[in-house]
Amino acid sequence: MNEPIIVADVGGTNGRFAVARFNDNGVELERSVKYSNAGLKGFADLLALYLEELGDDAPRSACFATAGPNTAREGLLTNLGWQLDAAALEARFGLQEILFVNDFKALARMAPELPESDSVMVREAAGQPGAPLSVIGPGTGLGVALVLDEPGGPVTVGTEGGHVGFAPGNPLEIALWQHLAERHEFVYAELLLSGDGLCRLHDFLVREHGDGSGGLSAADITASALDGDAGCERTVMQFLGILGSVAGDMALCHGARGGVYLGGGIVRRVIPLLERSPFCERFLAKGRMYDYLADIPVRLITAEQIARRGAARLFQQHRRG
Repeated sequence: MNEPIIVADVGGTNGRFAVARFNDNGVELERSVKYSNAGLKGFADLLALYLEELGDDAPRSACFATAGPNTAREGLLTNLGWQLDAAALEARFGLQEILFVNDFKALARMAPELPESDSVMVREAAGQPGAPLSVIGPGTGLGVALVLDEPGGPVTVGTEGGHVGFAPGNPLEIALWQHLAERHEFVYAELLLSGDGLCRLHDFLVREHGDGSGGLSAADITASALDGDAGCERTVMQFLGILGSVAGDMALCHGARGGVYLGGGIVRRVIPLLERSPFCERFLAKGRMYDYLADIPVRLITAEQIARRGAARLFQQHRRG
């Protein structure tokens, strides 16, 4: 396909838009804009902002990577409660075709062709070429996706793996689970592995250890941890340990012997702490499955525009049938 399309990566906090153009080198993005979702009533209000920015030059087709379940034509932005309806948006804005994809499905689509410059190695291992890949990452929520290597090209599967039950890995985490169970109907991974989850974890640890200040934002916690604040560093280390455990679970569930990719915005902000965190130890701590996991490499995606590029690739695949 030659015509450009509108692409977006829309999470619980921001909507990032661009125009994607296809060429022999892949996908190029231009006219990139980021909007805050705060104060908007729904996805239509967000899209209207970008279409106004583009004016008469706006492409007539679009692929939107959104944080939540969808059926390509309808869906839900989970953490905002926004309903997504492609037909209604096409009618309102005069667009030809809109496709919705899960945001981590879009991120996962790019994993097989991700250049090394767009990621950093977290855990080095050989892996198995052609085997499945897992993509997992905490941001506003916890995204999880699976990539299969098929003859016609990568097949990506968006999942709601962020809502699997949280499994404590030590006595402190048992107390953490009990603390959360008193306040939530179901204790699931995203309650901890997300921006709000980082805040919940910090407040719990402040209470447990009797030092530090509660009520901090996720950005404050990560920034203070990098500046050497002991309480915030403790929180981030615990967070990364839990992430390692859940990433190991997903690798087992997906048979991800090709590798695991970490996405989302939080981990990118704390790379210096990731290197000495218990992430890798917890990733491997699966009893008799230790050797299975030991052969699986883990990389952290560092590029900013990967989900929008993935949305463009998925739309391209959609058009090709």
